[in-house]
Amino acid sequence: MSIFKEDIQIYEPTIFCPITEDFKGKVLKQDNNLTQGLGEKHPFDLVQIESLYKKFGFVTAVIDKYIDFVVGPGFFVKSENLKAKTIIEDFITATNFSTVLRAWLKEALMKGTGYLEMSGVQNQSPDALKILDAKYMFIVRDDVGIITKINQIALPKRSMAWSALSAKDMVSFESWEVAILPCNIVGDSAYGLGIIYSSMQIIDGLIGLERDMNYLLHRKANSPIHAKVGSEKYIAKPAAIQEFGQKLESLQNKTEFATDFNVEMKVLDFGEIGQKFDVALKHHEDMLFFAFQVPEVLMGRGSIAEGLAKVQLETFERRIQSMQDEIEKVIETVIFKRVLLANGIQEHVEFEWGQPSTSERHERIAKIAALLNIAWLSPQMRVMLERELAVLFGMNPK
Repeated sequence: MSIFKEDIQIYEPTIFCPITEDFKGKVLKQDNNLTQGLGEKHPFDLVQIESLYKKFGFVTAVIDKYIDFVVGPGFFVKSENLKAKTIIEDFITATNFSTVLRAWLKEALMKGTGYLEMSGVQNQSPDALKILDAKYMFIVRDDVGIITKINQIALPKRSMAWSALSAKDMVSFESWEVAILPCNIVGDSAYGLGIIYSSMQIIDGLIGLERDMNYLLHRKANSPIHAKVGSEKYIAKPAAIQEFGQKLESLQNKTEFATDFNVEMKVLDFGEIGQKFDVALKHHEDMLFFAFQVPEVLMGRGSIAEGLAKVQLETFERRIQSMQDEIEKVIETVIFKRVLLANGIQEHVEFEWGQPSTSERHERIAKIAALLNIAWLSPQMRVMLERELAVLFGMNPK
């Protein structure tokens, strides 16, 4: 019997599609065999993926590069309803949304799915945002693929076994409490794959090559000496050979030798050991660039023609734009919608990447100036308009 049966709350999704009975196509659910009722199992080891980001600099740089290109240009909001726009802008400032957005995107890129918790009750605007660790989040779906629950397991101790979990270790969320950001969903999977998992085999090969190269370089850091004791005419005794070998074992940088003509010493040359790995290392690095779809020049490597570099950058920017479109949908339909409904507004607010153009800023200034000329405008609204006007002019509204 499931230990969670009476404690799991229903998660009615609004992110992907509303619950409906019109769907007939079945999905193959990968039920989690760790604990009954927990949800579908993750498609890969999220702990290992997180460890790669922390310890393998190549992966760290790629993830951070994606985040810089997606979030770096900044963002702004647009709406025909001035009140709705002001409410969203205040929400963005109060929740430090730009910083939270980077962490949310990092979870999605790295682990395939990002989970953002919005505080407060359903009919109130959230006053804080929190990133939930995807390693402990599990999704439950019905036979046609509609999400019905989402569960979080919080391990009291890192060494605690999954089999020892109880209902008190589980937290359930309603749809209005969590915004889900999937990245690279394949087929009918409940979770995204992110951008690291598909490169795991290449990363394993690259790490193995670097480990072998460092091992050999450490072993052959010095040039070994081969000493031939004795000659065909004067055959050395085993004791003499052993004695001379012991002297070589204690060799230091100040050690000098004086021998007769029966001892011949030579330095063994193994060649450039590191060069033997150059071709293999470059091959694996190139494969990683292909898999991550990041131009070499952005990672500080590569000497290519200016025209080709421009084409690569434009291709990468298209990929970034596709990611921005997916993020924008979730922000507008889940996060902004809850904030506006809590304030009794059903207007749509557009989330735009980059900064507003000069023409848009001038148009906005003209509209605000016209509103300020209205004599019956309330003092509160006048203050809000003057603050926005100050921001548009690049001034501190405080």
